[in-house]
Amino acid sequence: AGVLAACTSSDTTPPSLAITSPSSGSPVSGTVSVLASASDDVGVSRLDVYARGKGSTERDVMVGSAVKE
Repeated sequence: AGVLAACTSSDTTPPSLAITSPSSGSPVSGTVSVLASASDDVGVSRLDVYARGKGSTERDVMVGSAVKE
């Protein structure tokens, strides 16, 4: 799984990202909850989670999104 943060302003400081669960390298199967956090000096309004299938040539697919309201 991966996390993507995007910025559409003149902000030049990249956001800080962390996947807190599952831990890096942990084997997973079935339905998996992904816990992540993001912060930025300007703010974060959305966090998208992408996953890749077993084959390294498969495309990443967005599997979840969180929007700060």
